[in-house]
Amino acid sequence: SASGILVQRQALLTLDQDRKQLGVLNVIADTGPTPATILIGAHLDSVENGPGANDNASGVAVMLEVARIIATRGSPLGVRFVTFDAEEIGAFGSRAYVEVMPSSERSALRAMVNVDQIGAGGPLRITGDSDLAAFVGRLPGASGAQVTLDVDPRSDHYRFDRAGIPSIMLGLVDRLHHTPSDVAERIVP
Repeated sequence: SASGILVQRQALLTLDQDRKQLGVLNVIADTGPTPATILIGAHLDSVENGPGANDNASGVAVMLEVARIIATRGSPLGVRFVTFDAEEIGAFGSRAYVEVMPSSERSALRAMVNVDQIGAGGPLRITGDSDLAAFVGRLPGASGAQVTLDVDPRSDHYRFDRAGIPSIMLGLVDRLHHTPSDVAERIVP
C-alpha cells in the first residue's frame, strides 16, 4: 500500500526574455523507495482564458484516481505521482523537476506517463516512446487509440524524454482546450 509520503521540491528559474524569476511548485507523492519506479504526472495549471476542466483538471483527477487504486491494491513497482506547475507557459515545473532529480531517482525511474486532457474530446491519443506507446496501445480499453511516436515538446513528458527516460502522454484530441468552453460540463466520467 502507499506510504503517503509527500515530498516538495522548489526550483527558481530565470527567464532570459524578461529577466523575471519564476518559482514553480510541484506536488509529489510516492509509494516509497524501490529499485524500479514509474512516474505518473499531470499539470496543475491552465491558460488564462480557459477554465481548464479538461486541460488539465481531468489529468490531475485521473492521476489521483490511479493513486487511490494503488493505495488499496498495491503495485509491483514503485509509483511516484507528480503534479507539475507552469506547464502552459513552457513546462517549467517538469523542467525544474528533471534538472534537480537525484541520480538515484533517475536510475530507478523506468518510465514517465503524462496524463493531459483525458476528460473530454475525441479518441485516445498516445504519443511518445515507441515501445511504451505500443505497450499501452495494446492494453484493454485502448483499442482505436491514435498512437504517434513523436514527443510533443509543449508538454511535461518531453523533459523526461530529453533526459533519456522513456515517456508518453495520454490524452484525448480536444479542439476546445485553451478556450472558454473548457468547462466541467464537458467532462465525461
